[in-house]
This record gives sequence, C-alpha cells and structure tokens, in this order.
Amino acid sequence: MFQAKSIKVKIQDPHHVLQNLEVPLVSRQHATLLLGAALDGAHWVLARDLVRFLRAINPEADCSPPRTSTGPSTDEDTVNQVFMEVILTRHARKLLGAGQLRKLGSFAAHLDFPLQNFLEKERLRAAKVEDFVTALKAVHTDFEWPMPASPVTPGTSQVGGAGDEEATHPTSIGGQPLRNGGMEGAVVTRGSPADSESTSEESWWLEEDEAGLHAASVAEPRGSPQVEAQARYLLHILGQARCCDWALPLALMLGDTLVAPLVATPEALDKLMQWALAECPGYVGLLRQVQGRGSDTPSSNGAVQRSSPMEARRMTAATTVVTEGPEEGCRVS
Repeated sequence: MFQAKSIKVKIQDPHHVLQNLEVPLVSRQHATLLLGAALDGAHWVLARDLVRFLRAINPEADCSPPRTSTGPSTDEDTVNQVFMEVILTRHARKLLGAGQLRKLGSFAAHLDFPLQNFLEKERLRAAKVEDFVTALKAVHTDFEWPMPASPVTPGTSQVGGAGDEEATHPTSIGGQPLRNGGMEGAVVTRGSPADSESTSEESWWLEEDEAGLHAASVAEPRGSPQVEAQARYLLHILGQARCCDWALPLALMLGDTLVAPLVATPEALDKLMQWALAECPGYVGLLRQVQGRGSDTPSSNGAVQRSSPMEARRMTAATTVVTEGPEEGCRVS
C-alpha cells in the first residue's frame, strides 16, 4: 500500500489558506497552482482535497447578479467538471508518457480517475510506445524491479506443467482470464477506481499481507509481493483497455509468457532481443520463449519468428477477443 507523503510548504495548514480565499476566482487560481504542485509531488491526499474544493467553487459567484430562477442549474457544475477533467487527464498523460505506470495507478486510485477509459482513449496517442527498450527499463525503475541477472529458464514463471492450460491468471485480455505467470493461482478481481465505493488506493491495491499470500517462490530476483500484485493489476487494466504497447514491457518484467505474445509485434520483440543479447542476457531466454522458438538460437540480428504450434493456437483463440483491426490497438499476429 502506498503511503501518501505530506507536502513540504511553509504554511502548515493548506486548508486554512483555502478557507480564507474569499474571492472565488482568486481561490480557483491559487488552488489550481497548489493542485499542480501536489500532483507533481505525488501528494495524493492533498490533491484529492483540492479537487473537491475546486469542484465546489462557483466561478461566477463574485461577478454575476443573483439568479432569479429557482430551477436547477448545472452550468457551473459542468464548467468545473470539464476543468478538473482537463487537469487530471493532462497529468495522467504526463505519467503515462514517462512510463510511470505505478504512480499512474496510485494517482487513479486516490483521485477516482477512470483509468481504463483513459487508457482506451489514449492507446494510440499518449499510450503508444516508440522505444520498447526504454519502456522496459522504465517499468523496471518505476516498480523497483531488478533486471534478470542470468538467463531465465523457460517455464520458471509458469504454474504447473506444460499441459496446465486451465490455471487462472490475474491478467485478462478482452475480459478473458489467462493463465498465471508467477503468482500461483492468484486472481485480482478488483474494479477500477471509478467503480469503487472508496477513493483511496486500499480499494483496489492489494494490501502487503494479502499480496504476500499469493507470492510465488521463484529463483530469479523479483520485486516485493505487494509490488507484483500492483503490477499484475495494472497489466489487467492495460489488457482490458487493449493498451498493448505498455502491456508488453509490463508482461515481460513479470515474466508472463502467455500475455506477452498476445500484445507484442515482431518488430518490438526483435529490438528487445537485440538489446538483450548486447546488454541484458537475463532476458534472452524469456524473449526466445515469447517468440515461440524455445531454446533455439536466434539469427545474428536477434530476429526470430514465433512458430510454436501451442502459441499459435492460443493466439488464434485470443484474436477473436482482442483484435479490432490493425488501426484500433492490440495487434495479434
């Protein structure tokens, strides 16, 4: 569970400042500046309070004559809602563009931000990845997840034997559960922050003790059980939103050899393989498995084709769920 940090400002009680900003337009300007600082500093509790304050402001209270109509008016509410959506969406784009998926999840949880809807809209814009090597490094840094130090033996992240095709997986693509890639049957079924009754991250981030119950015993270095649970939930959301570009590096970080082939393009895997061969041999075995060639030796430039009959059957079944056309997102080849 993330712990909200207290913002360091000279004034000890920011809420006291807001209560004494008597002119609504001035209140809005100052609160907006403070909200930007709170978001940049990941001070989610303060940001949530500022959002509530801004939504409650009537921007015309100090410059408009009293209304004579007693009927309900939603003009001010609509303006405030659009104003807040612009600010929050802009910050979400900033986090996504920087590859800060973990922070994006915490931001969405605390501020009741509709993360899945956002990712669906941005999958071909802000959520599009141009450099998958940089993206993979970014998620490792963001989740404090160590790079594999030695070649990963194919199947170490699988649960059960090669014939275990029915085990559940906490990540799903298009609403269908997939097989576990390292959490021994753990299934994350939490809703999005927008669907939760609580705006706090406890409503959808697994608690540390709860996550520890689902931790897999694996030889390769991994992040903490809590971090792994968070990463798997975000992978689930990315899959539901068909946001394949960021699903790929997250699935690779988790060693998920079932999801990764469904969201990867041959070009992305080729570039990742070239990088792994040159800089990170611990990823070579995993990438070979994702590409469907097992332990076969890749060509000199690292390019190999996915040819495993098992993977072909899986991807054919998933195509009917995931693919909406090459121009609309997930690319299953």
